[in-house]
Amino acid sequence: MQLPMINAIISSLKLKITHSPLEDGEKKRISTLLDEIPHEVLQELYDAAPRKLSATMMMYICCFIAGLDAASIAEIFGIERSSAYRTKHRIRKMFPKNKILPF
Repeated sequence: MQLPMINAIISSLKLKITHSPLEDGEKKRISTLLDEIPHEVLQELYDAAPRKLSATMMMYICCFIAGLDAASIAEIFGIERSSAYRTKHRIRKMFPKNKILPF
């Protein structure tokens, strides 16, 4: 994946956030957090993945790097909190010794 693709993924995630039921202030805060993620970090994670990551999985990774909790992620993606926790666990298993991810 190249940096323009990462830009597209972040843009898609921001669109999901815009249409989520979160409060407007929270939407702006999350959008700002996403803008602060260095794209090179995302590129590193993508390249280090043991198998190809989907765009949706990269969106989840962006949310976790931005420090979002499972409740916010569940609202953004329209899923149950337990699904957000499961996804976090899957990502943790993919990158067991990664220092970039906050878990």
